[in-house]
Amino acid sequence: MKNILLFSALMISLFCTACVDDEPDQPIEEIPNLKEQILLDDGNARMIEDPLIYNDLIIVMITNIDNSEGWINCYDKNTLELKWRWQEAMDTYGNGARGFSGQSYLHEGVLCIAHVNLSYGIDVYTGETLWHNRENSGTATISGNEDRIASMYYADWKNDINFRIANVSDGQWETVFTLLKEDQYFVAGTTPKLFSWEGKEYATFTTIKWGTAPHYEESWLHLYNITDATLEWTSDTIPKSHNLSPIPSVPLFEDGQILLCSNQVYSYNFEDGSLEWRKDYGNYFTGPSDPIVQNGNFYANNHTGFLISLDVHTGEEKFNVATGGSQGNLFYNDDKVYFSGAIAVGIPELYVVDAFSGEILHQISSPYRTSEPENSGWYFQDVIGVDPETDDVYVSDHKYLLVYDFE
Repeated sequence: MKNILLFSALMISLFCTACVDDEPDQPIEEIPNLKEQILLDDGNARMIEDPLIYNDLIIVMITNIDNSEGWINCYDKNTLELKWRWQEAMDTYGNGARGFSGQSYLHEGVLCIAHVNLSYGIDVYTGETLWHNRENSGTATISGNEDRIASMYYADWKNDINFRIANVSDGQWETVFTLLKEDQYFVAGTTPKLFSWEGKEYATFTTIKWGTAPHYEESWLHLYNITDATLEWTSDTIPKSHNLSPIPSVPLFEDGQILLCSNQVYSYNFEDGSLEWRKDYGNYFTGPSDPIVQNGNFYANNHTGFLISLDVHTGEEKFNVATGGSQGNLFYNDDKVYFSGAIAVGIPELYVVDAFSGEILHQISSPYRTSEPENSGWYFQDVIGVDPETDDVYVSDHKYLLVYDFE
């Protein structure tokens, strides 16, 4: 972890000293598989969240890392024309109030975002704010399923954690589960996973009790039945390989199983919350990387540099292939797994992997990063989006939104 922090600090310092021209360093037609690119804010160093592709729109959430300004740009997918720019949170509350964080949800033309004590619903066709909430305190996260959104929120940091639900159309939050501090240990929780199963809507999430001096941490998995407004079960304490194991990730649901991971991978039975299997890999899958599930398989990339595929019911390892470590979210599309920002030989790269065999189909470096100091900061960020209609891959090198076509 210390090495990751040092590497991140070095990269941020490179951004702050970089000076680039608006023009690309080489003609786009000379870069293999690169189809299009969009310059992010006159070429200054920017961080973005995972690009969202919705119908003919590309939605990009952008943060200026120098001053914490944040805004959302929406582009026409076919022409790359800027359709609208949203920065209401920044305009209303000042720098640092981006309105969005690492996870958002888009349904039927409504983009739902949350950041700290703010939450918004935005019309994706016009950029108009449809609803807006500002709480007195709390760090909000957001997830969704169909027309429902959910959030984990605290009113009094370390002393409570609240699971809330709302409709995407109005954002009227209703708290349906609360964990309060009852002893010397503080409480927290992770972003919930919403899903539908056998005609009903559910949410699964973890809660944590923790303390310091000495270090203490325990966590539990919960299943909440949204349709019947009932907490179905709370698991036994999620087992840890050692006292300092990372907190398990946001839960995933696949074919009657609830999956978690940290340095271990866990599979819980939907019916009763029993732990059916777990596998210890000795280093963590959580952090900058989020795993995925698809077609009965679980996929995650380990910090030490390998991608695994496991059967969600048995834990059988389908493949274990060497990749780069410490990358961003995985994305599944058309029987392939995509991820960006994987550090293979010191510099983050973009990977495309066959989802069944683990064969690495593509492994490429960012096109405009060079050894010259002025270009050393332009490397792949750990964000990715894939268009399910065209298979186009959207990534960022902190300078451009880059569109790759690997077909």
